[in-house]
Amino acid sequence: MFRHTYTCNICHSNVIIDHTGAMNPLTGRLVTHRDIQLGDPEPGMPKISTILQGKNDRCYGSLIHKNMEPLAPAAPAAPRAVTSQSVCLEFCGGQQHATTNTISAAVDITDPASRKKKGVNAHGKTLAALHDTLKRLLGNSDRLEGWSITNCAEVDAVDKLLWDGIQPTNIRVSTCDRGGRIKPPCENCQSWLTMVVPGVYKIR
Repeated sequence: MFRHTYTCNICHSNVIIDHTGAMNPLTGRLVTHRDIQLGDPEPGMPKISTILQGKNDRCYGSLIHKNMEPLAPAAPAAPRAVTSQSVCLEFCGGQQHATTNTISAAVDITDPASRKKKGVNAHGKTLAALHDTLKRLLGNSDRLEGWSITNCAEVDAVDKLLWDGIQPTNIRVSTCDRGGRIKPPCENCQSWLTMVVPGVYKIR
């Protein structure tokens, strides 16, 4: 037997009841003020045995339950689908860093959870040191910013995956700033990257 206190959200009267169960196990909802009056709760509930206090016997308003957890926990939310885009954004974003202005994350869409690399700007790689795929892409691009076309974090991250043998068509890249905020590629990198979804890019 349980003793519960309710407040009607229409007449605002308090109701104290002794009851074998406070909630309908089929719906997870509380019994209603009307149910208490009639002694006939919602389907699936046992009858209420005793009403100790009820200031407004004629009110049929529903009741708000006080100070009690639901009979059963709410069903967990469906897990978010894991995609290469979501892994790429999560791998890159949300991490503040003080040692570099920009960080890029590159993932392999065939195995984004394990085949991923991070790159930083001002990494010091020259065009000659890059993977042949990047040499070809960057060698055909114009410098449009005030820094070298090889300077960017996107170049560093993609270069690492290419040296791991990942096919260029399977690579996705996201970039964030020092505060962990996702940012688009600079004009240099826009010459060889194109957007897939907001914040995620692929090699042209």
